[in-house]
Amino acid sequence: MALVLSLQTASDTGQPIIQKMPKELRVRFIVTPSGNYSTGGDTLDLTTLFALAAGAPGASIPSAALPSEVRIWSARPAANPQTATYDYQFAPGTTLKNGTMQVFTGAAAQSGFAELAAAAYPAGVTGDTINGEACFPIP
Repeated sequence: MALVLSLQTASDTGQPIIQKMPKELRVRFIVTPSGNYSTGGDTLDLTTLFALAAGAPGASIPSAALPSEVRIWSARPAANPQTATYDYQFAPGTTLKNGTMQVFTGAAAQSGFAELAAAAYPAGVTGDTINGEACFPIP
């Protein structure tokens, strides 16, 4: 059960994608899963984003508040289509360190998604490009 976060960078500048809005800060990131998935999701420690941004030129995240929103999605490149489709959801925690990323997989027609079983991450997940965005309120 390991999720590694890295900052998503702009292709033209190589700088982290951190967008400051009037009342919030949006931080784009990439999730790389490995090992085994845990029932209920694997911990997505958002404090990692603060540490990564601190090392980037001119970038910092000035909020330690819980995020107002976290979105996680698949951005599969056209050259690497997956035969199985997975849906990624963020389940908020009580701190920046203990939210989770849950993984859901397709179910029968007219049924809801089923959570991935606790086991090794399938190749469709480890080979996926998983993007995320966390929105933090600015005091």
